[in-house]
Amino acid sequence: MKNFLIFLFLSICLFSCLSNQAKVDVPKAIQATFKKQYPDAGKPMWEEENGRYEATYKQDNKDVSVSYNIDGTVFQTETEISPEALPQGVRNYVMTQLEDKKITEATRIVTTSGHTSYEAEVDRTDYLFDSNGQYAGVETKEEREKDDSD
Repeated sequence: MKNFLIFLFLSICLFSCLSNQAKVDVPKAIQATFKKQYPDAGKPMWEEENGRYEATYKQDNKDVSVSYNIDGTVFQTETEISPEALPQGVRNYVMTQLEDKKITEATRIVTTSGHTSYEAEVDRTDYLFDSNGQYAGVETKEEREKDDSD
């Protein structure tokens, strides 16, 4: 009986977590804009983040995310890239400031105004860089997860 109750409790918790993540009420105008801009993207995973709607999908086996403002305009696009594709300044920073560490994920971020920046993930921390590869800040995964849950 005790095992059954534990199983039941864990099942309810799991179902609750999955149902909370799966439902995002994305405005139809934003969905239509996404489909028009990315007709071959298939069915994206949607998230609401900081008052914006973000669609994530795969393109050429790379993760791509497009964030939309509430009015349906694109805020920014994030595209997974190989660490070797990062600007030399990013790789130099990691090599000199984070000795013996390895970049596990890399992302190019482009805003609608054309501004490009980069993220390099090292040990569950995102190091942020400007378009020239100059260090601009840091964000831990825990901080991002906290922001996402707010």
